Amino acid sequence: MNTTTTAREQKQKKLIEVPRLAVSKRFGIYKKEEKKAMRASDIVDNKALERIVKTWDEFDLDCITAWPSCYYRTALEITRNLGHGPKDIEKFSKFIRTFSRENMIATKAGVFLSALVNNVMGKRFTVHTHNLDFEIDHLGYGNTRRLTVNGNCGDLLGEEMKRGMILVQGNVGNEAGNEMSGGRILVRGDAGYEVGKGMKGGIIIIEGNVGDLVGGNRFEYSGDNPPMTGGKIIVKGNAGDGVGEKMQGGEIHIEGDIGSIGNVVHGLIYHKGKLVIAKYNLHVLSARSHYDLKDLESSYKSALAILKNVPYSSKDVSDLRLGYRMRFDLDSRDRQDGARDDSEEGIFISAAINQCADRVFVIETKERRLYRYERINNVGYRNTKEVRIVGSVGRQTGKLMKEGCIIIRGDAGDETGAWMEGGSLIVSGNAGSGLGAGMSGGCIKVGGNAGHFLGQGMRGGQIHVEGRISTIGDVIHGKIYHKGKLIVNK
Repeated sequence: MNTTTTAREQKQKKLIEVPRLAVSKRFGIYKKEEKKAMRASDIVDNKALERIVKTWDEFDLDCITAWPSCYYRTALEITRNLGHGPKDIEKFSKFIRTFSRENMIATKAGVFLSALVNNVMGKRFTVHTHNLDFEIDHLGYGNTRRLTVNGNCGDLLGEEMKRGMILVQGNVGNEAGNEMSGGRILVRGDAGYEVGKGMKGGIIIIEGNVGDLVGGNRFEYSGDNPPMTGGKIIVKGNAGDGVGEKMQGGEIHIEGDIGSIGNVVHGLIYHKGKLVIAKYNLHVLSARSHYDLKDLESSYKSALAILKNVPYSSKDVSDLRLGYRMRFDLDSRDRQDGARDDSEEGIFISAAINQCADRVFVIETKERRLYRYERINNVGYRNTKEVRIVGSVGRQTGKLMKEGCIIIRGDAGDETGAWMEGGSLIVSGNAGSGLGAGMSGGCIKVGGNAGHFLGQGMRGGQIHVEGRISTIGDVIHGKIYHKGKLIVNK
């Protein structure tokens, strides 16, 4: 009986001594190291360290009711001009254990150390956490330096990291690399769930095992919970369930076992060196394309570059929906609904049509009445294919069209067929002003009425209008027919 009781007590004692991080994940590599006290004389003899400790005392999270980003900005401001260096930060990290009873110590320590590091132009920084009885959250927030952490870390390591490198000689908690846009994170141990959540760029390497939802997101998309959209995650150990859940870009490499793969919207997943998931979503790619209202050509080339080597079909192009871009535009969370220009979708769709191997496309626009814009602009920009549009379109449809055919079963806006060089453009309904403006070749046919300045600056080609013509512009060269009768021949 005594032997059994002793074994049970030893087991309970062992469970009590397991660090918090270890019980938060399935696996654990690094254990707590022996605590080593820091002498008070180390503070007194170091003026920079004295200023750091004084500033720490003034940094009160109780009076800040905001997100960690606000904590960090405050810490960044009050730690400027302290005259500290990498060695002072390293010594201070050992002294933090004396503040372990403070309110919100895990968050305070993380954002404060991050601000100290980013405020110094040193090359290498070291922080010690193995002597702490708690795990530091948000360490490496907004990191731009080379940081080494000797010991374990808590949640949100490298949050919103921009560049540089973070090396952790231990385990990390949940959501490591949250919304990071650049740099590299290397963890020698294990990591918790949602590694790389909201990641935009950079590389995360976990040499141990990870929890569930690596590269994934357990919440629905919102401004505060964005999905992974870029970068690369490499896990050399095992991964839990939901790998890549809701991810919209980037790569995930798992070298060990996978519990399960989640619902991937867009991105690549490799398992033991083999590509197992390759999903390409045109909605997501549309949100990534650069758009400049004043420079449609650069916007068009940006879309072509994004679509290069992406396998898709004419059906994928037909499934693109006006207004969907707003939902996936991760860099425009503060934009108001409708505060946009519908040339965005038109330019991207045009690039998708011309880049695709298919020849015939059907675009439905009649049900597209999202936000305050009702018509999509610039469809058929530099067109070379056969495009059938069901519904009305906005301005500059078929602009700079080279060849092929665009058939619009509805109305068309201003400057339809402007500067077109070849091909045919057929509108069953009415067309706006500036029809065929600047065109040098090809043929335009309108079944309904045409607006003002028909053929303005026209340098070639033909225009046929069956309905009423408001006014005819200054035609340089070309032919205009009205109800089958030639009325302009230059």
